[in-house]
Amino acid sequence: MKFFYLYLVFLPILCFSQVSDTVFYNFYGGPNQEEARDFIETSDKGFLICGSSSSFGQGASSIYLIKTDSNGVFKWSKTYGGINSDRGMSILKTSLNGAIISGYTNSFNSFEYDIFYLKIDSVGNIIWQKTFAENDWEFAYSSTLLDNDELIIAGETYSNTNGNSDGLLLKINSLGDVVWSKKIGFENQDAFRSVTFNNGFIYAAGSTTDNQTNSSKPFIIKLNSNGSIIDTLILKTDNRFNYKLNCITNFNNSSLLIAGEIEKLDSILPQSEFRLKIDTTLSVIWRDSAQFSAIKKGEYIFRHPLNNHLMTVFTLNGGNGKTAMFLADYTDHFYYNFGSTYGGLEEEQGVKGLLSSRNKLVYLGNTKTWGFGDQDFWLIMFKADSLISDHKTKNRFYTDTTSLSPINILEINKDNKIKFYPNPVSKNSTVRIKSSHILSNAILEITDVFGKLIFTKEISSFENEEIRLNDLHLSVGCFIIKVSSDTIIQQSKLILTD
Repeated sequence: MKFFYLYLVFLPILCFSQVSDTVFYNFYGGPNQEEARDFIETSDKGFLICGSSSSFGQGASSIYLIKTDSNGVFKWSKTYGGINSDRGMSILKTSLNGAIISGYTNSFNSFEYDIFYLKIDSVGNIIWQKTFAENDWEFAYSSTLLDNDELIIAGETYSNTNGNSDGLLLKINSLGDVVWSKKIGFENQDAFRSVTFNNGFIYAAGSTTDNQTNSSKPFIIKLNSNGSIIDTLILKTDNRFNYKLNCITNFNNSSLLIAGEIEKLDSILPQSEFRLKIDTTLSVIWRDSAQFSAIKKGEYIFRHPLNNHLMTVFTLNGGNGKTAMFLADYTDHFYYNFGSTYGGLEEEQGVKGLLSSRNKLVYLGNTKTWGFGDQDFWLIMFKADSLISDHKTKNRFYTDTTSLSPINILEINKDNKIKFYPNPVSKNSTVRIKSSHILSNAILEITDVFGKLIFTKEISSFENEEIRLNDLHLSVGCFIIKVSSDTIIQQSKLILTD
C-alpha cells in the first residue's frame, strides 16, 4: 500500500518501557522499507534523520526526512523527490537552523541518475532544490560543509570518465549553484564514498579498482577550496584483497580518521572492518584491521570530544540474528576498551554516531527485526557519554500514517503460508495461528526482541492453534512469534497493546 502525501501526521502507535540504560531506543517507518543514511543534532537538541522510504512519497522510493525532539519523539516528517527513485544520502546543518540534503534521483532527467540536493528551512520547507547532470549517471554519497553554507558533495560519475566510473567532487555555493566540479579517476571503477573539510582543505576518501587484478585499493585525495589537487595517497595493499573506505572524519586540525571494509577475493570468509589514521599531509599514522573476524565492515568512526577515544560503528555478522549493529570504543590507537552488539533476530545495520550537546552518545542504524515494515530507521540514545554493557532498553515504535492497521501489517506477509492474527493484539487477548496446510512436528515459540525465550510448545500435528496471552503475563511491546516444522520455518513480529 502506498501513501501519496508529503506532510504526514505522526502518531505513536504503542510504546513499552522498563528500567533502562538508554534515554530512548526508537524505530520509525511505514509498512514497506526505509533506509537511514545520516543524521544531525538540531539547535533544539532534537534530531533530523535523512534517508529513503518506499512507504511514503510519490515514487518507488523518496528522500525521507524525520524530525524528532531531544527524547527521540517524532515531531514531523517530509518526503522529497519525483515519480521514480530518489535517495537521501547525507544531511548537513546550516545557518538559521536549516539543513542541506544531498543524494541522487532518476525522477527528473529521462530516468537517468543525477545528483540531487536541496536546502530546507527549520521545518523542512524547500528553499531551493537542484540537480547535477551530465550525459550519463551521477551519484552523491557524502557531503561536508564549508564556510558560509557552501558545501562539497562527493560521489561517482559515469560521464566522460577515464575508466568505467570516476570519483566526483562538486563545490556548491549557498544558492545551490555549482562553483566547480572535479573528476578523479585512475583505470576502472573509481568513487568517493566520504568527504570532510579540515583546516581549509578538502579530504575525499574512496576506492579504485585495478584492471589487471580486479582488486580495489583505497585512496585519499587532498584539495584546496578551489578544487586544485594538493596530494594523493593510494594505500599499499595486497592484490588479493578488496578495500572500501566508507567514512572519513576529522580527529583534530592535524589528523583524520577513516573506517571501511576489507574482503579477500579468493576466500569465502566475510568482509572485515578496516581503520586508518592519517595526518593532514596524507602520511599514515597507523592502520588496523580485525582480519576476518565476525565484524563485517566499519561504517563510521568519530573522535569522542571528551576523552579523544575512537567511537566506531560496525555492522557485524551474527549477534542474535543475521547481522547486528556493533558499537566499539577504542583509545587513540588500536586498544579496544569496550564494545557491545545490538540487534534482534533479523538483519540490522550500523550507520553513524555522535556525542550530543547533552553529552550523551547517540547512534543511528537500520533494523529488519523491529518496527512496522520490512526495514525501519533505528535511533538509540544512551544515558551517558560512554557505551553501556547492559542491554536494558526503553523501546518505542512509531509509524508515519494513521492508515496503518492490523490488516495493513498482515498484508506485508500476505503470501506467507502461516498467518498470525490479530496483530497487533491485546496482551490480555488470544493470538491465533493458522497454517495453509497441516504441519508435522511443529514447534511454536515466542521470544522478546533480544532473543530470550518466553513461550514454547511442541505440536505433533499442526494446522490451527491459539495462545492465551493473558497466561504469559507479557507487557505491552514488540515480540517475535515463530513456527518451525519439518517443512517450513516462519516468524513474524507480534505487537502487544493494552
